[in-house]
Amino acid sequence: MELQRPAKQARERNKEARRQWVAERCAASKKNAGVGKAWIIFQDESGISERPPVRRTWAPKGETPVLIHAFNWKKLSICAALGYRWDGQRCRCGFKLGRAATTTRA
Repeated sequence: MELQRPAKQARERNKEARRQWVAERCAASKKNAGVGKAWIIFQDESGISERPPVRRTWAPKGETPVLIHAFNWKKLSICAALGYRWDGQRCRCGFKLGRAATTTRA
């Protein structure tokens, strides 16, 4: 036995639904982009924390390690997009950093 980290996989993952989406919807989007000479854009947003990501550390046997750091960490929001031209000749990447979550207005 040895200490190991488990593999992660989304609980909601549906391989059949993903395969069907790629075969039908994604292929159709690519064809329509070629006809209209449009770019295909993939966009995502994620939030991160400046809190230290320590899960375990070394300490003398029998002594619990104590980590000392400020508990006033900040949060950051990162939004990024990848764009691909209809003919596959060009691609672009753009991103934005912010202190608060990106919100949409209805």
